[in-house]
Amino acid sequence: MSRINQNNNKILDKDKDYYLKELEKAYDLCIQNYKQFSEIKTIVSLLSLIPLVITSLISFLNSEKNSLLDDYISDHAICYCIIFICLVLSYFALMVVLVSRNQKQLSLYKRKIVLLRTILHIDYEKYYCLPNYLTVGASQPLNIKILEKFDIIFLYILWANLAVIYIFSFTYKVFIEQLRPFYFLIYAILSTIVLLFIYKQSLKEDHENWWFVFIKGMAFLLRVKLEPFVEQRVHINFLSIEESKRLKVDLSDYYSMLIEMEDSAFFKHKGVNYKRTTILILFKLIQVSVILKVILQKCKRFLRFSSFIDKLLNFRGGASTISQQYVRTNFIIDYGKIYRRKLIEILLSRFWLEKFFTKKQILNLYLTSVRFEKSVFGICAAQKFFFGRIITRPTKAQVFVLLDRLSNANSGLLICNITSKINRLYKKGILSDKDVNEILYVYNYLIESKLIKCNMESFELLKSQLSQFIFNS
Repeated sequence: MSRINQNNNKILDKDKDYYLKELEKAYDLCIQNYKQFSEIKTIVSLLSLIPLVITSLISFLNSEKNSLLDDYISDHAICYCIIFICLVLSYFALMVVLVSRNQKQLSLYKRKIVLLRTILHIDYEKYYCLPNYLTVGASQPLNIKILEKFDIIFLYILWANLAVIYIFSFTYKVFIEQLRPFYFLIYAILSTIVLLFIYKQSLKEDHENWWFVFIKGMAFLLRVKLEPFVEQRVHINFLSIEESKRLKVDLSDYYSMLIEMEDSAFFKHKGVNYKRTTILILFKLIQVSVILKVILQKCKRFLRFSSFIDKLLNFRGGASTISQQYVRTNFIIDYGKIYRRKLIEILLSRFWLEKFFTKKQILNLYLTSVRFEKSVFGICAAQKFFFGRIITRPTKAQVFVLLDRLSNANSGLLICNITSKINRLYKKGILSDKDVNEILYVYNYLIESKLIKCNMESFELLKSQLSQFIFNS
């Protein structure tokens, strides 16, 4: 028996009736669509038989020696064959469109039911729209995929399409007998690709393009696990952005320092910094090859590109852009298989993320979703963890300390990394002497609060380095 949980229900009474009516309407439409979809599948099955019957009938009539059909089509046999094949493919393509549209509509109704049921806190048994084996979408509407699996009717359409052309190709004598299997194989491959394209195109998600489909297939072959519910993940990330607005956290306060610290060429590239990526690959190769490293060091003074070799030999840091870091945090589950994972990360950043979201959106998505500390994701959660409250107007020192935690995986204090970042930001005019002193104060507070793992000797070393840095400046 269904019931509404009055304790958790935060919807106003005047809105509750409206949502209930919408839920009843969506449920009725879903049931109707189920019935309609079943009828459509039956109709499509029957319609798919029509070309089979017609082709078989023509084949039978054409089997008679010196038949009228032979005399009629002999003059323009190739043209008639091409026209017939195009008509058959168009016919079955229309069938695919008809099936896929109804399948998509049914999935959207299910999402609406789950969404309204969740808003109203109504028990699962009442408005039941999912099969017994499918529980992933019971409370998360976007976990219900538009294309969960190929419907059996689509596979039937593929079979009927190939059956028609098979009968046709082996009936008429316009093709050389030895080449008929070859022609049929070519048509089978091309027509299957076309029908699959139409089917998938009709059932694509909002944040899905053909590059994403290709990359998913590549990740499957490389055995790199991706987030299965991409739409749900994107939706959660955008909700986090809205939550930061509700808490009056201005994400733009973090933009300039974030870009300078993590990805200085953020506005210049399209998801991938090819220059740094190339240098990193060469650096890794040099690390592996001791002989190559020695040769470069010996020959450095004789080469015109000695400065580039210096950079190569003394390369520090990674090549991951802000876009790549966001993709890795949110959409790649398998953190092993480093090189395969990195390839998928680069492809997703370049050909998917940058196609759907603006640079500002990527910055916001990044700040509200990436890891700042173990089990701490997003800038609002990081503020609560490190400072115990939401800070609507953070100082530059607080911004620096929070963003510095992004590249720290062990909850410690990376002294060389910190001094390098401060030096770079100081030269750019983003930080002042006062800001540097305040950064030391914030780190001291966090160490004493045991939110950062660091002994006092290491902190004193950081303090002396920064003091020397200020003095030299």
